[in-house]
Amino acid sequence: MVKRFMKIGMFTDTYHPQINGVVTTIDAWKKELEKRGHEVVVVYPGPLGNKKDGIAVPSVHVPFYGGYYAGVPYGRIHAELRSLDVVHTHSPFALGAYGAYVASKFRLPRIATHNTPIEEYVHYMISRDAFHDVAVRMYLAWQRRYMALADTVTAPTQEAAHDLQRKIGRRVVVMSNGIDTERFKRVSAERFKRKHGLSGPLVGFAGRHSAEKRLEDLIAAADEIDATVVITGDGPMRRTYERMAKGKNVVFTGFLPDEEMPGFYSALETLVLPSVAETQGLVVLEANACGTPVVGARAAALRNTIKPRVNGFLYEPGDVGTLAKLVAKAMEGKARMASRCVKEAESHSVKRTADNLEEIYERARYKEGKFNHSYLYEPFRVFSYGMYRLLG
Repeated sequence: MVKRFMKIGMFTDTYHPQINGVVTTIDAWKKELEKRGHEVVVVYPGPLGNKKDGIAVPSVHVPFYGGYYAGVPYGRIHAELRSLDVVHTHSPFALGAYGAYVASKFRLPRIATHNTPIEEYVHYMISRDAFHDVAVRMYLAWQRRYMALADTVTAPTQEAAHDLQRKIGRRVVVMSNGIDTERFKRVSAERFKRKHGLSGPLVGFAGRHSAEKRLEDLIAAADEIDATVVITGDGPMRRTYERMAKGKNVVFTGFLPDEEMPGFYSALETLVLPSVAETQGLVVLEANACGTPVVGARAAALRNTIKPRVNGFLYEPGDVGTLAKLVAKAMEGKARMASRCVKEAESHSVKRTADNLEEIYERARYKEGKFNHSYLYEPFRVFSYGMYRLLG
């Protein structure tokens, strides 16, 4: 097999100005793959005609999940994507479906990466009643079809891969999303502290303020933690969490610029991630790369990403007392754990991920028989055209 430079299309339903794990992953992959001579075209929901960061598809606001937009693909983009070598889809929604259609139309191999357990988020659209369960079953059926038509399916951890494989009934390749270890590394904490008016020991959280992140655990434990709790990010439950934290030694900073994140992680004694719906938990590895251990919920993929006494500790979700004790333990042991944390992060370097991506792309390109069932993509084409006619 002869390796050559490729033009790779990454289709995503979330991208800048949003800040989340999927966006971070795509940025890191794009940067590393382009260093190696490949061309990466990101197809994302955004202002029509914006090609600065790829191809922006017209979009509409998603009313039930703040800050998100649904792409509405349209046929004229096809010609711009005709020269792709590989399609890589990052979600099973409008633009993931569009990527599947493009792969079929131009007879291209498609890789599908599982980033988010969407069924855990259906409650944002539908209250938890009988129809909620129906909606979850409908989504899982759609997900099975979407994944079945990919040449290769990947997930970032063994836990996430096992869960997905059980749902879709096919092999899933485990491939860490990876982090940019050149960007995330230990730096002086004083600059960050001075800028934000902070002093003394800090314990923090980074991420979306939403129900599945379970920030209530950290806020409830704040009274037992001998440090200021610094919560970065934003989301639909921010006001709720701010009310919970009133009168406690808790500071909400809102979103931090990318360039401040290494300083934030380096300033912490420990990061806390109470989330119960992670497929990897990139913030764990980002904090580790800066020498900071993580206390996380014993749930979902954090059971793979956090190795007790190596790069952090695990607690049972809702057990606030144990969470506070483990935070104290991590604070006390940070100096001893720092080198192990950095080593663990380095094992997830995006350079290693890019090696895996190149191998997967090459194998997919030379795989025979991958277009035998291309007629099954017709529902994706109808969906894209219907949305364009309805909203365009």
